[in-house]
Amino acid sequence: MKILIICNRVPFPLFDGGNLAVMSLLKGLKANGTDVHLLSMNTSRHFVANDIVEKEFSFLNQVETVPIDNEIKIGGAIQSIFNNQSYHVSRFISADFRTKLIYILQSQEFDIIQLEGLFLMPYYDTICQYSKAKIVYRQHNIEYKIWERNAQETSNPLKKWYLQLLTKQLYQFEKKQLQKLKFILPISSIELEENLLMGAKAEQLLLPFGLNENDFFAAIDSNQSPQKIYHIGAMDWQANQDGVLWFLEKVWPIVHERFPQLSFHFAGRNMPEKFKALSNTSKQIFCAGEVPDATAFEMDKDILIVPIQAAAGIRIKVLKAMAHTKAIVTTSMGIKGIDAINGQEVLIADTAQAFAQKIIQLVKNPTHFHQLKNQAFHWVKLHYQNKDLIQKLMAFYQKIK
Repeated sequence: MKILIICNRVPFPLFDGGNLAVMSLLKGLKANGTDVHLLSMNTSRHFVANDIVEKEFSFLNQVETVPIDNEIKIGGAIQSIFNNQSYHVSRFISADFRTKLIYILQSQEFDIIQLEGLFLMPYYDTICQYSKAKIVYRQHNIEYKIWERNAQETSNPLKKWYLQLLTKQLYQFEKKQLQKLKFILPISSIELEENLLMGAKAEQLLLPFGLNENDFFAAIDSNQSPQKIYHIGAMDWQANQDGVLWFLEKVWPIVHERFPQLSFHFAGRNMPEKFKALSNTSKQIFCAGEVPDATAFEMDKDILIVPIQAAAGIRIKVLKAMAHTKAIVTTSMGIKGIDAINGQEVLIADTAQAFAQKIIQLVKNPTHFHQLKNQAFHWVKLHYQNKDLIQKLMAFYQKIK
């Protein structure tokens, strides 16, 4: 079977959930003997050098990238208001990319063409025109929901108005696209159910993020209390910025006062300078900025915190942390789409006081700490093995093909 995967950004480096999800899929399909081709925008906001692309994706049959300027510009934002066009979407519309796409479709035949996310839907009609392949939409998020929550939480009247407008435009676009699709791969049950509410008639296959064998690291049993708490995630994403700031301002003072020997470490791509300035040795706060290897950063840490208040889709870093036998303290939003049980595989809290107490509880009770992280490890291994998920996907592809 020959498959073309299309992305609106090069899925590297592997610092955030979207990139991890795409890379896991690519490797899983290739390991299954599939002929896999990748066409990706190489955006100015997340540009990856050509030599790195060639190295990291050398396992694929073909890789093509097209440079795209998707920087946020005041003029473009204003124009989108008057055109009533989603500025989120229009920044990914490119004549160069469309030309490259047409060339590939005219020179090769594919069985399946898979679109990784909503911002590739402007090219749906072009694909229909130049290819007989079945088009599958892989859905990482309900995109408008992210901005809806951001609009609700801002207090600035002008900003709220603009975010509400962006949300409305994105909702209208997303709903229209969902209704034209024939095949959707939602990443969690949240997206699947929301699609039905938005009028989608497509055949849907639930396809969560899959972990490969080398993603699992079973912990060595010990009686040691946790010493290091951490967060990792793309820090050019507002939800991560807001969550880390909430944790540092509201939660960490409570934890630090109770256990001053504990340390908090956070890292992520495009770390804003204001967060680097929050490093404070006396308060045991350490900002690592952008790290070259997310797994290496994580390995000597004990508790992952996921303090986000606004998001959509699933937090892949939660699944990765489970596979690395880490304890997890998260908000309800941070665990959405993952059916782990509070108190068994994760600890969930939504207020600063409760969040702090969950961490304190793990430090005070090392037995509970080790039990929680080991249960998480076995649970994620049972439900998120990539080889099993790829088999389901291949069966789905064969059926629709």
